[in-house]
Amino acid sequence: MAGGAGSADPGAAERAPLIQPSMSQRATLCSSDGPGVTLLHELLGSLRRCLSQGVAVRAAVYAGIPHLLRADGTASSAVLEMLLDQLHCLRRSAEEGEQAAPPLDLDQCIADKDGPAKPSILEPLPELLSCIMDICDPWGTAAQGTVSKDLSEEFSSLLLQIADATLEIFDIDATTEMSPATQTGAANLMCAHLLSGLLEVGMEGYIRRLTGASQAFSDTHDAGQQLLLMFRQRQRLWGLVRESQSKKSGGVGEAAAARSGEARPAPRSGRSGGTVPNGPPSGPSPAFSLDCLLHMLTAIVEDGLALAAPTSAAPVAEDGAGAMCPHRALARDPGFQILTLESTTRMLRRAATCGTAEAIRAGIVSDKGLERTAMSMLQVPDWMALARPAYRTIEIVVSARAGQQGTGPRAVAESQLTQVAMACLHQLLAMPRGADEGEALLGCISNAATPPSPGGSVAEDGVQGILGILESLCQAGCSREVELWCAAWRQALRWMPDAAGAAARASPVVCAAHPRTSTQAAMSAASTALLHAEWEGRCADGGSQPSRSPLAFLAQVASRVAGLVGSSAPSPAESEEEEALPWINTGTVAQVADALVSLLEAELSRAERAVAWLAPGSAAFGSQEAATCSKLLQLVEVLSVLLGARPESGSLADALARLCTRLYRCVAATSRAHLAGKRGREAATSLPPGYLDLVARVNAAFTPSVYACVQEAQAVAGEGARPEGGKRARAAAGRLTRRVRKESQVVPALVFQIEEHEKQLIRLSRAGRLNLMLTAKRATNRDFKIQLASGRQPLAERCAA
Repeated sequence: MAGGAGSADPGAAERAPLIQPSMSQRATLCSSDGPGVTLLHELLGSLRRCLSQGVAVRAAVYAGIPHLLRADGTASSAVLEMLLDQLHCLRRSAEEGEQAAPPLDLDQCIADKDGPAKPSILEPLPELLSCIMDICDPWGTAAQGTVSKDLSEEFSSLLLQIADATLEIFDIDATTEMSPATQTGAANLMCAHLLSGLLEVGMEGYIRRLTGASQAFSDTHDAGQQLLLMFRQRQRLWGLVRESQSKKSGGVGEAAAARSGEARPAPRSGRSGGTVPNGPPSGPSPAFSLDCLLHMLTAIVEDGLALAAPTSAAPVAEDGAGAMCPHRALARDPGFQILTLESTTRMLRRAATCGTAEAIRAGIVSDKGLERTAMSMLQVPDWMALARPAYRTIEIVVSARAGQQGTGPRAVAESQLTQVAMACLHQLLAMPRGADEGEALLGCISNAATPPSPGGSVAEDGVQGILGILESLCQAGCSREVELWCAAWRQALRWMPDAAGAAARASPVVCAAHPRTSTQAAMSAASTALLHAEWEGRCADGGSQPSRSPLAFLAQVASRVAGLVGSSAPSPAESEEEEALPWINTGTVAQVADALVSLLEAELSRAERAVAWLAPGSAAFGSQEAATCSKLLQLVEVLSVLLGARPESGSLADALARLCTRLYRCVAATSRAHLAGKRGREAATSLPPGYLDLVARVNAAFTPSVYACVQEAQAVAGEGARPEGGKRARAAAGRLTRRVRKESQVVPALVFQIEEHEKQLIRLSRAGRLNLMLTAKRATNRDFKIQLASGRQPLAERCAA
């Protein structure tokens, strides 16, 4: 190749192409005094052409320009001048008759505002303003003198005009329609989004100037006032949006809800189309940068922004002698705390769904240092940097809520704040992708938790910090928040390095939780969430001890449910369970019973898979069969407890019939596995004790209980089959008739599986010359018939007959 080693021309290596032919700019780049446009001018022309493309292209260009200029800021002034020209197209002056004009014309950024087509955004104004601010940043390229002072002052003047402008200047007031269902309302809502983005960019600019190394303001008190003013304008903007949408839908407005003291629950994050309590619908990318979010979280934790320069002679007292510092008042505002936590949640969600991060992890498998370098070069958000301040903020919010009960606007804001904090915790605990990241996250939580446990490891302190949030929520009576905590805890159990130990430490806290609240529906949802959280913790534990198995916990729950459903007085054991499971009571037992049935169905599905994998004659058959019979025996014990409550009708009775049908099918399949390949007396000597215990338990106690429950249910249906009375009695009779028809399908299937189970036992007994039906009550089984006429006869007399 020309210009290689040994070339006579020392400059040939620089001028010769490597693989491809020379680019069109190469001659211009190499010649210092050649004619034509320079490479810089051509690149600026390409950039100008990009700014005339679609909205998505311009937004991507605005996001990438600051990263390029940080590497080489020689073209910062030229690029900034071009972007300011783009911004000048949106400036407008006051027309005749107007007292004041908005600093930027938002109507030019929206297409088809009054036309027949659906309105759309033409110019991503917040992204443009954020890009200009990053280039004018005095702690970046401006500190090196690459941006002229006039351009920086022009942008600072624009920020000041946005801060001083009221909503009425932008034609937004209480009469503005914001309904997305109409043409005008959708266009006005887009204007609100653009204005909110401008205010957020302005807030970030003032936060940078307050916390940066070099001060752009001589008086930090004035900068704090401008920051507080922008935040309150944003709050008022979204308050007007919610009021307008509430009036359009005929609902209760924010002011009316605040006056009544009713806490309106915050919608779950991540749903498209709904409005969050403090801002626009979730979905757009976060307006605040990662560094700005760190400053905002630190301001909540430290009770104010960490100012880079001492505050001037501004009033700092908190009593009647003076006013509070603006940045401290901002940090204590519940609305600001909601905004910070919501923005943190969106930033975490953005990092979790970042395609660039996934590509880096797929390409770099083993070298964590190289992975971090690639993440930094490609500007992937480092979510771990947010872990410690975010958790500390959540802990402060929940601790402040504990023990506070009240009504009014303050209570409404605190309820929304706690729910947003739990949503942020859920997203934070869903971030780790393995044990390494999980251990690092627990270390961040351990460092942030107060106070750390003496002598505990980092992981133990982290788990204890997460459990402390649950205890604070129960003290505050936050049922909805407890439900969110349980979902977050279930996410954490999937990546915890020592999930079994964490579940064991969490079990006493979860079982003793009692989130008292006046709303029964919220209490039921919290109880169901606690049930699933403890069950998944037992599953993560792996049943290291018999008392720690998932089915042992379900048996405890079943005993408590049976004591509340049945009519008998609670036993001393049930009283102890009430103390251990206070979240199961008369108000929540119906929802807990439904959740218990779903968990039993999951356990039965596992048992069915285990039975299907039994391979007679294999080396692992003995251990697999023993584990399967043990699980089936535990399921028999749990269902026996529920059958003891004698549920005569309802969803619980139907669910129990279906569960018993599946259980008998599993036991029959186990018997067939033992029968396969057995010859003569070989079966009698090879039946394991676990299987014999299972058969004895099913025959002696479980089957009679099943028949007794079916007979009682049929007896109740028979008593109401022929009613006498008016319209209500006939309606009740119709419901009973429909239930009888439903049971006419469920009960025969159950009886068929019982008989199939006994058929397999008889075949196995004949093959091995032993009597597996010795413990079965044949008279009760074979003489069973559904007779509605005997419904009025007591159960004891029918069994004796």
